[in-house]
Amino acid sequence: MTNIEALRATVAPYEADTTTLTKGLLDAGLDADATYGDEKKIDLVAIKILQKAMMLTGESEGGYSKSFSRDGVKSVLLMLCHKHGVSVEGLGGTIKAVRLW
Repeated sequence: MTNIEALRATVAPYEADTTTLTKGLLDAGLDADATYGDEKKIDLVAIKILQKAMMLTGESEGGYSKSFSRDGVKSVLLMLCHKHGVSVEGLGGTIKAVRLW
């Protein structure tokens, strides 16, 4: 299994194009075609990709469409963050009221 295959499996069932996956791996210092071996780095790249997926509600192309469960993405994100001790701040969706005047 290559790094890009491992990353694709980690973000599944959510999808990201090959360019996005490859860029994430390169940013983490990983070769997309190298043999998978660093679970933590793959998971950290997956966190960044899934954070972007949180902004989507769905997509369509031609006669094909699919919707995304924000709660589902959030669950996967929280699991990966807890697994590696990454801060989950900002994933709760909580908005605090702020007085401007």
